[in-house]
Formats: sequence, C-alpha cells, structure tokens
Amino acid sequence: MIDSQMTSGLHKIEILLGTYGIEIEEADTPLLTMLIDEVELEIKNWCNISEIPTELENVIVRRVCGKFMDITVKNSITEADGVVKAKTLGDTRIELATSTTDQAKRINELINYGSEILYKYRRIPW
Repeated sequence: MIDSQMTSGLHKIEILLGTYGIEIEEADTPLLTMLIDEVELEIKNWCNISEIPTELENVIVRRVCGKFMDITVKNSITEADGVVKAKTLGDTRIELATSTTDQAKRINELINYGSEILYKYRRIPW
C-alpha cells in the first residue's frame, strides 16, 4: 500500500494538494507520514482488516489531504477573514458567500471521502 510505496503515496498527496494551491515542503513530510499512518489505522480498525487493499489507496490519499488541509489551512483561518453572510437594510437584502465555509466543506468532503467504498471491505468480527 502506501507504506511500501511511500514515495509514490507522498507524490500523489503532493499532486492533489497542489490542485488546491498548497505546496508541500520538506518540513511537512513527518506530518504527512503521521497522517498516512493514522488514516491507515482508522481504515483497518473500521473495516476489521489487517492489510489494506491497493484499491483503497485513493481513499487514503484524499483523506490524508483533507486532514493535512484541516491542520494547516483551516486552523490558519480566523474569524476576521469571514465576510458578512447576510445584511438587510429596509427591503434590500445583501448576502455574501464566504470562501471560508466553502473551504471547510471541501476539507470535510476530503476527510470523509470513500465512506461508501469502505463498506465493500468491511468484515464483521465474530
């Protein structure tokens, strides 16, 4: 899986994060390695399996990217970055969408990616 191909897995993570405008630095490698181990353990525990099939590599890559973005990007957003969601003045209503909520939604989608795929590999313990 990603353990045996750590370079390949990190490369895929780097490419996916690049599509979101996030560049990976050498200092981020230990955090990414820790997140890969964490996501793999979560999947192994939820599915009750000891080895992760190669078909789940994309699930791991996306979930690691989501967790990495949650730690690095989402935590750096402050309340001052937000814009007023709705303002009413008389009969005029102005509603401005915030990129913060869109970004948080995208991060949560990545963190929870593949939940329906994992059902295929889940084993019920006896």
